[in-house]
Amino acid sequence: MSDPRADYPTRWIVGWALHPQGHGTRLLLTQTGFDIEDRRQKMARNAVERSWKRLLLPRLGQVILH
Repeated sequence: MSDPRADYPTRWIVGWALHPQGHGTRLLLTQTGFDIEDRRQKMARNAVERSWKRLLLPRLGQVILH
């Protein structure tokens, strides 16, 4: 991912890892590469975080449990 409007090119990386936990599995998602000193990138990071929490993670649970 990148932000074409940024003054300096950005490169955002999404990583994920699965860890056994009890009788299930914990999914750890990380997204790096944001310059939170840059106002636009900080806003983008916050928007992406909200999207992960509100939209993508609940749907992932539905797919996995289906």
